[in-house]
Amino acid sequence: MTRRARLLALGLSLTLLPALAAQEPATPPTASAEAKDETPAPLPDGAPEAMRFIDRADLKRHASVLASDELGGRYTGSPGQQRAAQYIAKHFESLGLAPLGDKRGSGRNYFQGYPLERSSLDAKLTKFEVAGTPFVRGWAFVPAGEGTKFTLDGELVDCGFGDPANLPKGFGRKLPVVSLRSVGGGARSTLVAGLSLNKVGAIQRELEGRGARAVLYLLDGEGGVADAISSRALMPERPLVRRSGGERNAMRELGDRPALFASGACADAIRAALDGQGGKPSLAFRTALVEEERFEAVNVVAMLPGRSKDAVVFSAHMDHVGLRIDGDVYNGADDNASGSSGLLDIAEAFAKGEKPERSVIFLSVSGEELGLWGSDHFAEHPTWPLEAIVADINIDMIGRLTQGAGENEIQVTPTYKHAQYSTLVRDASEVAARMGMSFTDGDQYYERSDHFNFARKGVPVVFFCNGEHPDYHKASDEVAKLDFAKLERVARLAYWTGVEVIRAKGRPERLGSRSSW
Repeated sequence: MTRRARLLALGLSLTLLPALAAQEPATPPTASAEAKDETPAPLPDGAPEAMRFIDRADLKRHASVLASDELGGRYTGSPGQQRAAQYIAKHFESLGLAPLGDKRGSGRNYFQGYPLERSSLDAKLTKFEVAGTPFVRGWAFVPAGEGTKFTLDGELVDCGFGDPANLPKGFGRKLPVVSLRSVGGGARSTLVAGLSLNKVGAIQRELEGRGARAVLYLLDGEGGVADAISSRALMPERPLVRRSGGERNAMRELGDRPALFASGACADAIRAALDGQGGKPSLAFRTALVEEERFEAVNVVAMLPGRSKDAVVFSAHMDHVGLRIDGDVYNGADDNASGSSGLLDIAEAFAKGEKPERSVIFLSVSGEELGLWGSDHFAEHPTWPLEAIVADINIDMIGRLTQGAGENEIQVTPTYKHAQYSTLVRDASEVAARMGMSFTDGDQYYERSDHFNFARKGVPVVFFCNGEHPDYHKASDEVAKLDFAKLERVARLAYWTGVEVIRAKGRPERLGSRSSW
């Protein structure tokens, strides 16, 4: 799930669409058939027979591929996200679903491309050396101004936590080093507990006012600033991605001069040098930016034709936030390998069930974490007539127990209190009751996932989500923490809700706010 609907962010490289066809997806691990937690639940009374194809063993196999280290956090445009797209497309193809992506010659393929721009660090020219020791990982760079070449050489000076009362009046050729900690605990964390990027920006501007040419920040631990930097700064392995004409500096809040961030072994080497244990405390940094005005990211789109041109869309985003600054992978198991796995099994259930009255579209989008980019592109350039799309059922983060969604609960939006409450959600609540499930309020997420781009076009939507948890947008969001029994229940709920829409004679209708479900 995206942090906010229009986040400026960073991404990795993506080759043109033809290169996707050459990619081989990761191979699913062998299922553990006797594992107790992989025994599917019996179908509720009245459930569609094909719902049995949505089972936790399949969901686990899919999630284990999509959230594997090999896919590198699936940042939009990255090789790992390409592999995720190829894996999803091959699954749709194996089910006999029709491709509904871009036109290629006389037909279509499964991929819908959309244009992005990117800035990357020139691998040949980039150097980061601490006391003469080079580091190829463990640091990130935030450029400033309109320049494309940057050189920062000089002695490092320890500025503690950046407290103005303890800072020197000027720096000359020296480079200030500020220690940051974004989680509590330890003697070094007291001053900056609960640190935000805005507070870092205040430190940066104070140091700039005292003549600093740039600032080097040391990160201690994960969370907070460390996670924000990992998703919004240039790293050796991850360029800065933006939509065409977008802001080139995604971190304006940090001031007008360059900033460097170091973590892990790189930060430890800087601390050792400042303590007199690792040679002269010096930094030698240089880099050049490589600008690419256009490359393509992709959605994956497939269709099961029905007897009617009217169509129900099932959507889920495949992307996540890539690598952490220290090289650890943001696997994004719940966000959103869980929803993507659900989408794959929902597609299988429809493909192996009876021919539907209405057509069914399966939409796996990228760019969600960057601001709902992929679904926005589909809504603006639909590969099926928008007027024929009667509903969007979106699933994002459906594999965990949270405060807002327990074992037999799921958060939903729009709720009955919302102005866009519709018969789609009302009927979904009735399906949930038949499954022994109930809904909790998820209206805070109405504009935060891909359903919103359908809603703003007037398409009725329902969004299923378990809500945030301590592993949200952290490297600890791993497959081992998924509750596949719950994932199975929610994916089945989404499927059955879609079946009811497909069978209904009329279209879902807006009801407006109500006093109950």
